Amino acid sequence: MAWWPIGASLFASSEGSGLFVGLAGTGAAGGIAVTGFEWNATYALLALAWVFVPVYISSGIVTMPEYLQRRFGGQRIRMYLSCLSLLLSIFTKISTDLYSGALFVQVCLGWDLYLSTGLMLAVTGLYTMAGRLLSICWPRPFLFG
Repeated sequence: MAWWPIGASLFASSEGSGLFVGLAGTGAAGGIAVTGFEWNATYALLALAWVFVPVYISSGIVTMPEYLQRRFGGQRIRMYLSCLSLLLSIFTKISTDLYSGALFVQVCLGWDLYLSTGLMLAVTGLYTMAGRLLSICWPRPFLFG
C-alpha cells in the first residue's frame, strides 16, 4: 500500500469519542492552552518520526517490541512490552472511548448508560468479526481499480 492510506488509517483510528469529549472538557477547563499542547505534540511526533523511522526501515523492524527484542535480546522483553501495551490500551483508551461514547448516546437518546455501552460493544464486535482486516485497509487493486 502507499503511505497515504496507511497514514489516513492511523489518523482515523486515533479519533474517537474520548478525544472529542475529553478535549472539549479539557478545553473548557483549561482554555486555549490545550490547543497549544496539541499543536506542540504534533511537532514532537514529527521530529520523532524523522529520527526513528529511518532506524526502523534500515533494520527491517516493524514494531517497537521487535526493536527491543533485537536491541536487547531475548523474547521476554518483547512479550512484556506487547502485554503491557495491550493492557494499557484496554484500561486507558478503549475504556475511555466506551464510556464517553455511551455518555454521548445517553445524553442524546436518553438511553441507559449500560445499554449504550453494551450496544457499542456489540456493534464494534460485529463490525470487527465481519470485516476482519478488510475493515482496516482495503487491498490496493480493489480501491484504486
